[in-house]
Amino acid sequence: LLHIQKGSSSDTDFTNTNNPEAHHGILLNNNRFEAGSFTAITMNTANASSVNGVSIIAQSAASGHAGKMIFARRALSSTVESMRIDENGNVGIGTTSPSARLQIEESVASTHVKMNFRALNASSAGRTAAIEFDPDNRNLSFGESLFFHVSTNDKRVGIGTDFPQGDFHVLHDDAAAHVIIVTTAAANTMLDLRS
Repeated sequence: LLHIQKGSSSDTDFTNTNNPEAHHGILLNNNRFEAGSFTAITMNTANASSVNGVSIIAQSAASGHAGKMIFARRALSSTVESMRIDENGNVGIGTTSPSARLQIEESVASTHVKMNFRALNASSAGRTAAIEFDPDNRNLSFGESLFFHVSTNDKRVGIGTDFPQGDFHVLHDDAAAHVIIVTTAAANTMLDLRS
């Protein structure tokens, strides 16, 4: 439907990141020169009762600042923002004002925020590990089965329990539970418990 081609002696338009203004393949320009003005690319699909789609929105910020990029989805008659990159390069998911390089927020009460990491091992078997924040217990949990927990408000660590009762709490649910401490140094290994 749309074919854009550049001559063989110069850069392909979409790959020239040094000077995109001079080498754009497609330029959508809003010349209002006002903070908050925007232009968008929207892709829609329609069924019998509604139009659904996604939009990539470029929105201007204050004068002299880089713009924002907003990714949104539309279902029925509502448009919902999914993610944004703000004028500082911060990425926000679930928030319109990220204050860190990546900020993820959940607006439903008692809902955990979770990030999955998946990779193939040497045998091409998929392995998934996660980081999950529980706002009620105030824990960060890690691992394939979320077995390692760090309390975010009282400096406690739990292994096998998401509610550590001390600074370091290990819970194992079978008779073979044990703790191993290994050192490769010449000195003796020591577990020092102090009160």
